[in-house]
Amino acid sequence: MSAPPAASPLISVVIPTRDRAHELAITLPGLLASHYPAFEVVLADQSTTDATLRLVATLGDTRLHLLHLPESGRSRAMNAGIEAAQGEIVAILDDDCTVSADWLQRVARAVAAAPDNALIFGAIAPVPHDPRQEMVPHFLPPTRREFHGVPLTPFRLVPSTRYAGGGAHVFARRTVFVRLGGFDEWLGVGAPLISHDETDLAYRALRMGYTVLLDPDTTVLHRGRYTGKPAIRRLYAMYGFGHGAMYMRHALRGDWRAVYLLAQEGIWRAGQIALALLQRRRPPAVRYLAYMGLGALAAVRWPRTFHRPLANGMSISLQTSGRSELQHAR
Repeated sequence: MSAPPAASPLISVVIPTRDRAHELAITLPGLLASHYPAFEVVLADQSTTDATLRLVATLGDTRLHLLHLPESGRSRAMNAGIEAAQGEIVAILDDDCTVSADWLQRVARAVAAAPDNALIFGAIAPVPHDPRQEMVPHFLPPTRREFHGVPLTPFRLVPSTRYAGGGAHVFARRTVFVRLGGFDEWLGVGAPLISHDETDLAYRALRMGYTVLLDPDTTVLHRGRYTGKPAIRRLYAMYGFGHGAMYMRHALRGDWRAVYLLAQEGIWRAGQIALALLQRRRPPAVRYLAYMGLGALAAVRWPRTFHRPLANGMSISLQTSGRSELQHAR
């Protein structure tokens, strides 16, 4: 791939995916139709079938690079994609997100306007749905907001202190992801501790003196739906579990702020439940609080390192028609 002009830095779009070629078949054509002149797409694929490989072959675009991963875990996939990325800018995108033709221009513009050490969360708009029956995870910050240092006030009570957006849409200079050590591979979908990998990354960024920026002007459309009350309850249970686990992992490393934030969140939620019971109302988020506690307990049993080892002899390979094959073992 020829070097892009200085005004258009190469952007690597990293998409973690597993057995969801049907979603990629919607996402990729729109992404490949982008007006931006210099980008590549790294598909960090953990699929158990060859459907994604066949889709890539059908599309026949040399900007698509398929990264074969032998083990599951969204955080592991994102880390492998970042490692393989060639771009100055890396944009993480979920496989069930639709982008506009000018999305990459907006990403490049947002990164150029931000501090060099900024981790940027873009907006995630939900597809039209019936909120009485369905839930589509989304993140719509009302204004542009920069954070410096870990907020020590309850973001549930003061929404402007919510410092992390959605992991489906986060971007930065590649050097930022690398210096932060990537995502914690014990957290997130497909990992033992289920969720909150993006909150963990933002928290570590703030602790290390980086800027975390919420950008409402760079938006993707999220198609992922959870239909029916059982599915929605399971989703919130996963969120609670990962939330407790994430802060406990930092607490186990001796971080007093994580202890404070975990306790603060638990006390606030318990207070809301108690107030509802006193008022003879149905208490909110009991399941979330319970799973926060379970997640905090579960975090104790896993190693405190960020990266999970690959099984002996297993490797990661990158197939591309645009550059040579990459082999490595972590």
